[in-house]
Order: sequence, then structure tokens, then C-alpha cells
Amino acid sequence: MSGEAPDDGRQRENPDEGRHGDGPGGVRQGEGPDGVQHGDGPGDAARESPARWVMMALGLSAWAVGATAIYQLSLLLPALRSERDLALSTGGLLVGLSNCGLAVGLLGWGIAADRFGERAVMAWGLLLCGLSVVGASLAGNLILLGFFLALVGLTAGSVYAPSARLVMGWFPARQRGLAMSITQTSTPLSAALAAALLPGFADTHGFRAAFVIMGGCCLVVALLVALFVRGAPPRDEEATETAATDGSDGTDRTAKLSAETRQRSALRRMYGVSVLLFLPQITLMTFTVSYLVDAQGWSTSSAGQAMSVALLLTVVTRPIVGHRSDRIGRRLGLMRGIAVVNVAVMAALIVCAAVGTRLGSAVVLLAVTSLITGSGLIATTVAEFAKGERRGRALGVQNTLQNGTGVVAPAVLGGAIGVGGYATGFALIAVGPLLAAFLIPVAAERAAGAAKEAAPRTPPPPADRPRTAP
Repeated sequence: MSGEAPDDGRQRENPDEGRHGDGPGGVRQGEGPDGVQHGDGPGDAARESPARWVMMALGLSAWAVGATAIYQLSLLLPALRSERDLALSTGGLLVGLSNCGLAVGLLGWGIAADRFGERAVMAWGLLLCGLSVVGASLAGNLILLGFFLALVGLTAGSVYAPSARLVMGWFPARQRGLAMSITQTSTPLSAALAAALLPGFADTHGFRAAFVIMGGCCLVVALLVALFVRGAPPRDEEATETAATDGSDGTDRTAKLSAETRQRSALRRMYGVSVLLFLPQITLMTFTVSYLVDAQGWSTSSAGQAMSVALLLTVVTRPIVGHRSDRIGRRLGLMRGIAVVNVAVMAALIVCAAVGTRLGSAVVLLAVTSLITGSGLIATTVAEFAKGERRGRALGVQNTLQNGTGVVAPAVLGGAIGVGGYATGFALIAVGPLLAAFLIPVAAERAAGAAKEAAPRTPPPPADRPRTAP
């Protein structure tokens, strides 16, 4: 009987790894901000295979259809209101039910990915999402429609933490920034594609037909995930973890425990950073079109097109920043630099809004692109600070906090803008990147680099040599 464990699609624990040698920032290439480093083994060689790009493509596809399943309702709301003769307030309530379902399920899906693996969670989640979307198209009354839309949000959340966890497991640390940034481009890409196709399709064929098509897309991707997604290659890490906890690797056990405490503290700070940086993102995404129309005199269609261009630019800028973080080996330092730039951009936007200059149009679109550009680094860093078997939970917590911010912030800032104008609203959200610049745990990253500089370097284990006959 073979001793090889069956592939159940689960990702084994996978602390940050990479090649030996130092990166430009003092952190050895292949290390994450927690400074964890392992020698090259069979798992590392597997992570250099083309299969990792297939896994990323599957994760990107799952993320894209899940996001579209949730946000398609906003695009199809005019067709739905026309067919069902609904008031705008009722349509807004239905959208809110879908968003509430998403918020409720994000953490649970992340924990489930840690327990059952990415393949099982994404496949079952997208299967249930597709069936829920089809159920919504067939619902005969508003109660059933609201129930199925809440299920759509709940089940579509199955793609976020698991797909990010899949990418983190399949890519070595020196490529994770790029891989995660590419994966997250699925949101603006799918949004742009859905905005271009779904409203016209619904006008021609009706709301129900558009929902059936979307449900079919979820079912197709669920099948692809079930057939082709595999857990990340296993690592020879048991001895390393034992040494890290009992001090048998030549280091003091107290120092190891202290490092783990700092790592947990850094992870909690990253949760706060995630919320602070997401606050201006979601607010500008909500009110930029309104600002261009109300304060800058744009037409609604022109403002929407400009917003689409700004979002699509992040498809290019996100991977550039992710790749840069891989090259320099210090994601948090780069993240702080981007936060400082965003503070400056927001300051310029506040001045433009207060003065009423036409430059405000260009600055607000620049702010949208700039604020979203570095968002891929947040998820990458959160996952790197978390232990491999808890990455899904950490990503679930981050997604839940961001989603909660997305529910509350637009309502609060909308009221502030109504009372004090756009300059007041922009000033309030500028506090986010300003506080984040101080909260980003750059010191933890530097300490990890310094510790690795002082630690003895362990050469890779020798390859097994075939025995020769005497």
C-alpha cells in the first residue's frame, strides 16, 4: 500500500519560504514580513512548476464569478424594478440583503478553508451560489427573492479567503506579492465586463435570463475548481517547527516565543491597517461619480466612464506594486510609502474640493487609482503573518472587517458630505491613510530582517543520492 496521502485539496501549513540570499531590504529573498525561512525541499521545487499559474487562474476565476454574483444586482436593479414594479427603496433593501449575507459568511468560509481545503470550500460554495442565483431568478414573490439573494451573498463569500489562501500556498514568498495582486485584479475586471454586458442583456432578455446566465457561470467555475484545484505541495517542515518551539535549532526558546508574540501583535495591527486603508477606497468608489456630477459639472455617463477607466488602471498598477514588493523584500515599508503618497493625494483633493477648481476631476480619479493600487499588499501581508493553517481565518477576519467598513462608511460619509460638502467628507476619510502610515508594523519587518542577519544560515539539505553497488 502506498504511503502517499490522498490529495483532498487541502493546503498544508506553508510558512514563508524562498531562496537563500539577501534581498535589497535586508530580508532574505523569499521571506515574508514575519521573517520565516525554510530550506529548499521538494515543495519548493513544485512551487516553481507551471501548475502554480493554473492554480492562480482558477482562483482568479472563482473570485471573479463570486464578486459578480454579488454585485450584479446593482447593475440589474433597473431591469428588476421594471419587471417587478418595485420602488427604489425596495431595490436598495434587496441589495442590502445580499451584502449582509456576504458579511455574515466571510469568516466562516475562511475557517472552513483551513479545515477542509480550498478546493472543497470553493467548489461547494460556488455550486450553492449558482443554485441560489437561479433560485432568485425563479422566485415568485419578494420574500423568496430576498431569501435567495441573501443566500447568494452568503455563498459567494466562499471565494475570497480560500482563493487567496490557494495562491499563497502555491507561490513562493518572492512571487506572492505579484500573484496576489494579479488575483485581486479580478474584481475591477469582472466589474467592468459585467457593467458592459449585463444591463444591455437584461434590457433585451429580462432580469431572469441574466440571473440564469450568471448562475450558470458559477456552476461552470465550481466544476473547474472541483476538477483541477489541488492543495499546495507539502513541505518538509515538521523538524523546523519542532526546532522553532523547543529551541533545538540553537536559538533560545524564550526568544522564539517573543518573536511569535510580536508576530501576533503585528497581525492585529494589520487588521486595523486594513480597515483604515479600505475606508477611503470604498468611500471614493461610492461618491466619485456624484462628485464629478455635482461639483464638477460632468454628465452621469461621462463620470461613470471616467470612473471605469480609473478602476481599470489598477489592473496594471496593482501587479506592478506587488512585483516591486517581491523584489525589495519589504512589503510593509512599501505599504507605508504608498500610504504617505495617498495622504498627499487626499490633501490635494481636499484643497480642490474646497476651492472648487476644475483640477478636482483629475485629482479625484488619481485618488481612486492610487488608493486601490496597494490593496493587494494588505491581504498578502496578513496571510504571511498568519500561520499556514490559520491563513484562511486571518483572511476571513480581514475580509469581514473590510466588508463591515463598506456597509457603515458610505452611510456615515454621505451624511457628512450632505452637511459640510465634499471637502469635509474627503478630509474625514484622509485620516485613514494618515493613521495607517503610523500603524503599519514596519518595525516587525525590520526586526525579522535583523534577526535573520544575526542567525546562522542553514544550507539547503543535500539531495538524496542513489546508492551504488559495492
